[in-house]
Amino acid sequence: MRNIHLINNACPDRGGAQKILQNVIDARSEIFTCSNFSNLVPFFLQKIFWPLGILLLILIKRPDIVIIHSRCFLPMTIFFNFFGIKNIFYTHAHYRKYNILFKLFPCDYYISVSNSVYKYLILNKVVAKKIFLLKNPILSSEIVVPRYLFSNEELNIAFIGSLEPWKGVLELIDLLNLFVINNKVRVQLSIVGSGSLQDEIKKKLLSKVPLFCINLLGYSREPYRLISASPIVIIPSFEEGFGLVAIESIFHSKSILYNDIPALSEVCAEDDFSQAFDITDYKSFEESLIRLNKNILSLAEESTQRKRRDYIHKNYGLKPFLEKYESIISDILVR
Repeated sequence: MRNIHLINNACPDRGGAQKILQNVIDARSEIFTCSNFSNLVPFFLQKIFWPLGILLLILIKRPDIVIIHSRCFLPMTIFFNFFGIKNIFYTHAHYRKYNILFKLFPCDYYISVSNSVYKYLILNKVVAKKIFLLKNPILSSEIVVPRYLFSNEELNIAFIGSLEPWKGVLELIDLLNLFVINNKVRVQLSIVGSGSLQDEIKKKLLSKVPLFCINLLGYSREPYRLISASPIVIIPSFEEGFGLVAIESIFHSKSILYNDIPALSEVCAEDDFSQAFDITDYKSFEESLIRLNKNILSLAEESTQRKRRDYIHKNYGLKPFLEKYESIISDILVR
């Protein structure tokens, strides 16, 4: 069985989709990205030539299944269908824009990473029998022991994720800046990640208030080692299909403040140490952060930490994820 995966950027510091892709690839699979041909043609011609190059490679290799991870590849389904190549759209996000693509370029099958994404596909007129639900797993079982130093005078907060507009990191900085002004409390924000907004974040450092400290830590394969002193992780994303950071943060004994979008609510709503807020409403953010901080001392209790880890292992284990993934691919092959 030969599978080919198509993704706009396979670099793992981009986000959860890339990390998941690293864990489902085996010796029979290959990854093609938009940058496969960057060394062969000038930059201004890449957008013209990379689709043609990828189509040519796929026609030469004739895989059993093409698995699409980015919507920029959806127009290629016309060719895949013409040549009888089965195709799957691995739906990693609850997209806010360009949903017409699902109607214009339907795939043979779809994988949804959460119940909220499943419902999203149904709303976009995808037939239910073509959708497989495969919730994302936690990718590491190694525990990073927290070293919290709780203080009434300082909040130690972390953001983990790619520094891209849909992740809400610029909005988070503005909200925390206002929180510091209104509450006269010191806030230390550690940002773990890289992306296109890095320069804009550096500009915001110049206008923040004195009590607000921002540490740009860059991308890390082990982000929880960098933020072991931070008991609170904030997820301000506008768009998520699942929220890998959410299950990782629960596993690593963090309190979570999250923007109230369907995928994050699905993971966090039942967790006693998670609070939702509306990223467009400062008052909502302030009240939720204060409420979350009141319950924060319990994070240090071993029984609490063990209970939350067990919950993640039971619901988001890697082994059952890989077994189900293989089962889905095998099922599609015989249809």
